[in-house]
Amino acid sequence: MKTTKYLITLLACVGAILPLQAQSADYTISVVKQQHCTVSIGPQNNGYAEGDAITVTLTPVSGSTFQSFKLYYECSEAEYWQAMSAASRHREQAPRRAADESAFGYRLESYYFSGTFDDAYTTVTEGAVYTFTMPARNVEIEAVCMPDDIDYGITITGSVTVEGNKTKEKAGETVTFTATPPEGQGVTSVKVYELVTSGNMTFEDELPYTRSSVNTFSFTMPANPVHIVVKSGSAALGDVNADGQVTIADVAAVVSYLLGHTPAIFNSNSADVDGKAGITLNDALAIVDIILGK
Repeated sequence: MKTTKYLITLLACVGAILPLQAQSADYTISVVKQQHCTVSIGPQNNGYAEGDAITVTLTPVSGSTFQSFKLYYECSEAEYWQAMSAASRHREQAPRRAADESAFGYRLESYYFSGTFDDAYTTVTEGAVYTFTMPARNVEIEAVCMPDDIDYGITITGSVTVEGNKTKEKAGETVTFTATPPEGQGVTSVKVYELVTSGNMTFEDELPYTRSSVNTFSFTMPANPVHIVVKSGSAALGDVNADGQVTIADVAAVVSYLLGHTPAIFNSNSADVDGKAGITLNDALAIVDIILGK
């Protein structure tokens, strides 16, 4: 009778232990970079199992502001190229690879690998607390905050003048620049890139900007250097509002101009469509013909 009782107790203990063994903590989380901030991970364990809920809290040092949070995980070379191929097919931003691949193997920045770890972390408090589900991989974390009084460099390609002739600006400030294409030409392309460094590699991430006139643009300075690239060429006839296409809005812009109400963005070179001196109603009609494909 006692033997039966002990056997039942032993089986119950084994049954409780087996599920724990199935969830073995085989994977690690390492903070490989914490610049001007501290990073705390919860729970704080020596190892983690796939599916564990992880919380990462960032605390900037005094006088610093959150800049970036990056989550990486190990992958094979085949998985890396698979992610690159998927990004190309779906027109996504390509995954980034660690600079120290010989030591760590390949790794991918989490939110660029569709279907595996994509958007796996969410911001609970802006720039402070992140949560993610532990994958069946080792994970690395990089967190960067920057001092508020740092000026970041501005470099230019093309014929551009930055307001105040600035070559540096603080993060969060508005930078206004004017493109000055050669006589008879117009601006054909404007790109503003944030220069992001990861390891010993630098990437160009495109920034949004606003256009206040045909050749005047502005953007918000990030906590990274910026590269402005402006290209000039023959102005597209009919693209009066300089939005890169010829539509009925361009016709309306010419009519508004003829009525004495010049729009804020009015490309006079593109508005003079009929080739005759001056902008007249004939130019508006010529733009209609362009729209109709005549």
